[in-house]
This record gives sequence, structure tokens and C-alpha cells, in this order.
Amino acid sequence: MDIKGKVIAVLPKQEGTASNGNHWERQTIVVEYQDGQYTSKVALDNAKKAEEFGKLNIGDECTFKCNTPTSREYNGRWYTSINCWGWDVENKAEAVAEPMPEPTPQPTATTEPTAKPTAKADDDMPF
Repeated sequence: MDIKGKVIAVLPKQEGTASNGNHWERQTIVVEYQDGQYTSKVALDNAKKAEEFGKLNIGDECTFKCNTPTSREYNGRWYTSINCWGWDVENKAEAVAEPMPEPTPQPTATTEPTAKPTAKADDDMPF
């Protein structure tokens, strides 16, 4: 099954240790694609090439090669996943550097408050 769409989110990589002691990692991305006349979104997982899969950028237009969705039951709830085993990048998004936020000015030792708080007799707040 092929899905042609645009990467709209790259989720944090998940990793851990299986009960048999083997290390595992999985990368999930969210793709927006055209489904007939409607736009749909789907989360795709990759466990074999997680590091490489996570290097896709938001805005990349790709064709993803996926297995048929599978569902599993856990504690009475059902979970569905789509495993992506290959992808072709057709249009690479331009890497845009996010501007650094302006630093917040920190008060200095010589700065004194402009007004002292006054206690009200009817104020029942303990602070």
C-alpha cells in the first residue's frame, strides 16, 4: 500500500528494552494526504530504520510504502498501527531555522520594587 503525502509532524523517537533484553526504537511521523476530495492524516511507524525515518522534515513530500494496517488488543482497548517500510522523498522541504526568542531581562541586585504590597483587612488569603 502506498501513501503519497506531506510530513506534518515528526514525533519524538520511542525506545526501550524488551523483556528479552534487546534494545528497540520506533519513530512515528504524521502524514497529510489527499483521500478523494478530502484531506486525511495518518501516523506511520518505522522500527527498522527509526533514525533515518526521523530525519524527514516537516513539509517533505514523499511516497510511503506501508504494510496493511494491523490492530492489537491490550486491556480491552484496540490499537491500530501502520508500519512504513520504505519511502521516497519527492520534494524536500527547505530547512527553516526557527528564530531564537528574545531573552527575558533578569532583575539585578540593585533593582528595587516600585511599590510595596499593602495588606487589606478583608483579604483572607494567607499570602
